[in-house]
Amino acid sequence: MRQDADCIVIPKSCFKKAIDALKNSNLETLVIFFGRVKGNKILVNDVFVPKNKHYAVRTKTHLTVNSEVLVDEFRRQFAKGNTEVASVHSHPMPILSNGDVQTDLQILKIFPHHLSGIFFNGELKFFKLDSGLKEVNQKIVDLKRFDRQMRIFGEIGQLLLSTTNVALIGVGGGNAKIAFDLAAMGIGKLILVDPDVWEESNRNRILIPKEHVGRPKVLSVKEIIHNHYPDVEVDAYRARIQEVADVLKKSDIIVVGPDNFITREFCNRQALKLRKIAVFVGAGIKVENGKVRDMGGSVQVVVPGKTPCFECIHSVDPEEILRETLSHREKKRISEKYGVNLEVNVAPSIVSLNDVLAGLAIHEIVKLITGFDKVTTFKVYNALEDKVFKVKVRKNPNCPACSSRSLSTEKPEGTKEESEILCRPRRNKRKGG
Repeated sequence: MRQDADCIVIPKSCFKKAIDALKNSNLETLVIFFGRVKGNKILVNDVFVPKNKHYAVRTKTHLTVNSEVLVDEFRRQFAKGNTEVASVHSHPMPILSNGDVQTDLQILKIFPHHLSGIFFNGELKFFKLDSGLKEVNQKIVDLKRFDRQMRIFGEIGQLLLSTTNVALIGVGGGNAKIAFDLAAMGIGKLILVDPDVWEESNRNRILIPKEHVGRPKVLSVKEIIHNHYPDVEVDAYRARIQEVADVLKKSDIIVVGPDNFITREFCNRQALKLRKIAVFVGAGIKVENGKVRDMGGSVQVVVPGKTPCFECIHSVDPEEILRETLSHREKKRISEKYGVNLEVNVAPSIVSLNDVLAGLAIHEIVKLITGFDKVTTFKVYNALEDKVFKVKVRKNPNCPACSSRSLSTEKPEGTKEESEILCRPRRNKRKGG
């Protein structure tokens, strides 16, 4: 027998109903929670509080509920798709008694996810029994704010959202929008990673106070979310993800925003290593001679072992790697030696494009969490044609990150020298005659 649950999630209305019954009686009181089990989470969506007439025996230290009442209630819950997930009774001690443990071990034979609960000194505690007594975390969720979205994916979907941890790598225009919208939707926890500070030029596409200019982006976003949605946990790391990679272990989903290849490749490898779902969001605008030639972006969902990874689709541009990694001094040396400009140009950016791609990404994130619709693993947005395309992509059998070849320790073939990357090919001169 193994109980995998590490958290029980209870709607505030169910929790209040249970607490009111447990604390307002001098006699021993029983409360039974019903719901669903999703992975390591127990999601409560109903509570049964027996009335006084339902008890066959009820004293200050002992109770028995009429079996007919329990059978009727269990049938009603099973018809709704629920199962019994926990029972709680008022208790004179802060831990379960031996008698309680023996009774609950018998219940576990029928309901393997059953948690044992006690109400002592005004406090509710839950325990699992598979390896001795171990207390289980609980989270109480107020569902009033989420009425409109629960009409799409239900109460269970909301409880899943409210217990999911999302890591946002980069908190620029797009990912800041994703952070604020996920907070509004009641996401459980956000993990923000970005080394940069806000600049005045960021304020054309993200709603931040003017006084936040010059402040670290992650601390600014954390403060704004805390002020408006204090129920959402936020961890903020002013650092490059390469410096704090361990924070990804605490996430359920990784959302990658930065447009540089090195960060995306690193996050892709970490997602594969940790078996975490990753969502890559990218946007781009190409302007030539004052005219927009290209505008759009993409959203890719990577499910390790099931879908193509980021590197299956996106190949390395060696010149771009040099542009991202070399110091200004090295770039100047290369420019003088090879005539190649490796300086990073300021990219054009507009709020309408960021918001569309953030919305497309959030839609996939919510589908991943709640399961209300099938996930689209790769989609492309063409802003100039006002179209969103679903693109069917396949795993690359030679992918350096997720294929069997990626496990090889041999030196990769085709390693290039600096001169091979940067020297422009010379055209052959025509022979006279």
